[in-house]
Order: sequence, then structure tokens, then C-alpha cells
Amino acid sequence: MFISIDKHKKEPLYKQVASGITDKILSGELSLNMRLPSVRELSNMLGLSHMTIVKAYELLEKDRMIVKIHGKGVFVNSSVSGQDPGAEMISAWYSSIEDYQPRGLTLNLLKNTLSKKKFNMSYSMLCESQSFKPNDMLSNLISMQPDSLLAYTDTSGDPALKGAFSSYVSKYRGFELPQDNMIVVSGTQQGLSLMASVFTSSKDLVMVESPTYTGAIDAFKSSGALIKPLDVSSPRALINNVLRQCDQRPPKFIYITPNYSNPTGYCLSKTERLELLDIADAFNFHIIEDDPWGEIPFEKETVLPTKAYDSNERVVYLKGMSKVFGAGYRVSFLCASKDIVRAVEKAKAQQDLGTSLLSQRLMAQVIASGRVDAHIKSIGAFIRKRMSITEKIFKESLDKDVTYSIPKGGFNIWLRLPDNISTEEILFSQAGDKGISFLPGAICYPVRPRHNELRISVSYIEDEDFKLAVLTLCQIINKSLK
Repeated sequence: MFISIDKHKKEPLYKQVASGITDKILSGELSLNMRLPSVRELSNMLGLSHMTIVKAYELLEKDRMIVKIHGKGVFVNSSVSGQDPGAEMISAWYSSIEDYQPRGLTLNLLKNTLSKKKFNMSYSMLCESQSFKPNDMLSNLISMQPDSLLAYTDTSGDPALKGAFSSYVSKYRGFELPQDNMIVVSGTQQGLSLMASVFTSSKDLVMVESPTYTGAIDAFKSSGALIKPLDVSSPRALINNVLRQCDQRPPKFIYITPNYSNPTGYCLSKTERLELLDIADAFNFHIIEDDPWGEIPFEKETVLPTKAYDSNERVVYLKGMSKVFGAGYRVSFLCASKDIVRAVEKAKAQQDLGTSLLSQRLMAQVIASGRVDAHIKSIGAFIRKRMSITEKIFKESLDKDVTYSIPKGGFNIWLRLPDNISTEEILFSQAGDKGISFLPGAICYPVRPRHNELRISVSYIEDEDFKLAVLTLCQIINKSLK
């Protein structure tokens, strides 16, 4: 719920909140009998104190705009007069559309409020000091190729970038990739959304890791697909889960992040990848493999993606570049059979006509710069050191009832607290006050969320704050267990 608040106005904040809600009720944006956010939820949404929201609700109740029902919450008063007669019907139609509120609300809070905290452990991306800075390349590109700012490109992607990416995949991900088998997309999320919108509907079943990348859940939910959770508690559990589902009703797709998974960090072996491909062949489904950071392991041997073993074009490979080079590049690749690529290209043309040509040509120059080797090695050393520091602090300072495992790649650590602890409660009631943000684990589940888990990223906070951030997190968690 957005309400315009001006902290410099003489009008008390609680009255501004009450006035904003009143306007939304009378306009029909908030329909009669609609449940309003709790005090805690609205406090976090607006960045105001709990007492401010309490006073606003008291004023609204006095004005008979809302009613409080003990044990159930706060609701718009069904007898409010002055609302446009058609507003309730319009609002009811709007509110009937599923908008994935549990994930959307939390992610919006993380982005707009908690991401501004000093110790931001919710963002799974590189901090500024570790990102690849192409200042000289960008200046040269704008000077020498001004059409990069002015022209469209082929919807499937700029040929120079596709050629550079083919070389990148061959060198860092271990397989050959013809240009006809790829399309450039504006971030992995667009690739997922295109796959979902083009190939799935309410008739289709999609298996999604549980827990998994939140964007995948919403992409397939928006297409109406039936989502089945895919157990990733162990690689063997994943394989067995797929087999059990195939015996009942094979999926159309399974979505996995098997190269140091987001969020849990699990990794499939070569044997398990080959077995999964055999199952896909036998039951005629496709695997969507998301590979944000597989080329940045902590060990010397790089894990090859499932796509590297894909002889029958069963894998749709999504490769983002933002985790490796920096979040602002917004250039990713969708790699699949020519038929799938052609279908996705048609849909992408309807969305944006093509990814920014400037971003594409800049990424092409980055890949061809000769600086990538050193950059990847630097990131690997940086993350390996961060993981080591975190593990040491956890062993010394974190309550023994909290379980975790340090992955061998990726940017994240997944923690599990005792079953009776809510990580959302910790995040919004304690962590924010200490300047800490993290990702509550519940929003990573497609169904049956676990509220006692959380994900932290070790990559986004700069060196001078990192140790204090991890120690502060331990203190907050320990306090919640008492």
C-alpha cells in the first residue's frame, strides 16, 4: 500500500497516514470489508514507527472508516458511506487477481526499505568494489559507435555479443554453443518469463526447486501452470522426486539451479546430471537450467553445467552475466534448440524489440577485453575469503541450534533456525533496527513455506563492514532463540 508521507509537513504523520487510507477507501481503491495490513506490516511498508500506525488506525476507527476484529485483523468498515457505487465492484475485481502478495510484499520491503540498511545481506550480487568497471570501454564505445545509443538491433541479439558469448561459454562453461541456438535477453528474469509465457499454461505441470529463486516461482505462476515442489535437500532427493512425479504425471519443465544453487548452494555431480538427462529423455520433458555463477567456484575444478552433457537438446540454459560482472549490465542469454529460440524470439519482439544495443556491445567488449580471467579469479578469491570469515564467526558466535552449510560456490549461505522461530519476525522487528537485512526463506518456497529459514549473501557488503555485519546477525539470531 503506497501512501504519500511528507515528514517535513506540520501535520502529524499519523494523520497523514489516516488521511491517505481514508482517500483510498472513499475512492474505492480499498474496497468495503477488505483486510488492511497489520500494524507491523504497514509500519515496515511506510518506514514509520509502530506507534504512528497505531494512532492512525485509532483515528480511522474513531471516524468509522475501519473496524478491528480481535484475532483477525483490521478491515475497511462495510458501512462506509460516500464510496463511489461502482468502486466496490471494480475493487473487488482487482483484488481477485492473484498478485503473489507473500513474495511481492517481502521483496518490495527488501528493495525499498531494508536494502537501504547499512548491513545489506539480502542482495545476492557483487559489491561495488568487486564489480567489473568498464569506464574506458564505455567512453570509447559511445565515441566510436554512437549508433549503440540510437539504433535497434536484431531481436535475438547483436552478432558481436553472440560471438563473444560463444567463446566465453566454450572457455568458462565447457561446451560449444552455436549462435543460432541463443537469444540475448534483458536479464535471466526475462528469459524465465518468456519461457513461462510461451510454453506453459494452466494445462501444464512445472517442477520447481523448493526452495528456489523467487523469480522462477512468480514467472510460472503468472502463466497459470501447476507448480510442484522439487525436493533439493540432497541431490539424490532431487532425482528421486523427479522420478516419483514422472510415474504419476511427467512435468513439461523442471527448473533447477544446480551449479551452487540459489538459495541453498547445492550442486549436482556429473553422474546425477546424466541421470537427470536420461529421465528427461525417457519422459519427454525439458530442463530449465539457471547458471548465475557456475564459473566462480572456490575449488580449482570448475563444475560443468548440465547443458554441457546435453546431446538431445533437453536443456534450456539460462546464463546471466550480472553476478559475474555487476548487477547493472542486464545482459543474459537463453540457449536452447533452434525451435525454442525462434519461439522465444517472437515473444521477445512483442515485449521490448530487443535488449539495449549499448549494453550488448559493452558486454561484448568486456568479454573480449582480456581482463575476464583475472576478474573471475579475483571474485573467486574474494568470495572464498568471505565464506571463510563467515564460517569462523558462525562457529564462534552463532547458537548451536542454528544449522547451515558453507557451499563450494555461489554467493549465499542458507541457515535453518529451530522450527518455532519466524525469520520474517526477526527481519522486521529486530534486524532492521540493527541495520541488517537478509532474505526470509519462506518466499523461496513455491508451496508449504518454511518460516524458520533465511538466506544471506556474503558478496554485497564492503570489507570495512562485513565482519561486524555477520557478528550482528549472530547476535540478533541468538537473541531470538532465548
